[in-house]
Amino acid sequence: MLSLLRSPPLLSLPPPVVRRKTVFPATCSICDGALTVTADSRTCSMSIGHPFVRSSPELGILSLFFSLSMAVGAVFALATVYIPTMNAFRKLATSMDKFSKVASEEVPGTLSSLKLSGLEINDLTQQLSKIRQKISGSRNGMNGQKNMSKGKRRNPNMN
Repeated sequence: MLSLLRSPPLLSLPPPVVRRKTVFPATCSICDGALTVTADSRTCSMSIGHPFVRSSPELGILSLFFSLSMAVGAVFALATVYIPTMNAFRKLATSMDKFSKVASEEVPGTLSSLKLSGLEINDLTQQLSKIRQKISGSRNGMNGQKNMSKGKRRNPNMN
């Protein structure tokens, strides 16, 4: 176990890259002012310096005010959507409560009447099958008597 902890790493780190900044001269297309474009090869970042935009405490306060106003606006937008949604959910909850009360009152009676209807239909089918058997039995009996009488008429000398 200790040999595993002391083993050299499988991946080796690349040699450190020399940090190199490159400055490109450029001009602003709006005000024809000189721009300073600085590219950093280590962090892959670029910064642009404009002569008319300089860091100042006023710019910091304005950006802070802008960020705070955006946060307040987002909270206000959420509140305007949240209030009607909660009212709709409240109405939905009362409707579901009423529905559950009606269902708990009506469903057992409906189920019992469906059960009774099923039993009555079953009884009727049994009675109809008995009647059908009686009718078919009486027809078969009558057909047998007719066949016997026809047979006697055709061959009176058979006995």
